[in-house]
Amino acid sequence: MIKDGNFGYHEAISTFVITIFIKVFFTSPTMVAKIVGTSGWLMTLVSALSTAFFFTFQYLLLKRFPNMNQMEINDTVLGNKPGRLLTFFFSAYILI
Repeated sequence: MIKDGNFGYHEAISTFVITIFIKVFFTSPTMVAKIVGTSGWLMTLVSALSTAFFFTFQYLLLKRFPNMNQMEINDTVLGNKPGRLLTFFFSAYILI
């Protein structure tokens, strides 16, 4: 972690990689069969591709704004209120 308590590239990448691994490897086969039936492999593929897309987007965003955390990037790009709203929704999504 960077000295002043902000997330850096390593922390953000680690968080997304851990999330991707949890999403891909710890999905219960019973729940997959109940939700999508026999096309469970397709659900895993779509989930992995969408996660990879958002991971790439997040990586490029952090690379474009060095030494800024996610909240500061949202405020810079979207403005004060929309940036805080996006940060709130993103945080709620991660917690859920």
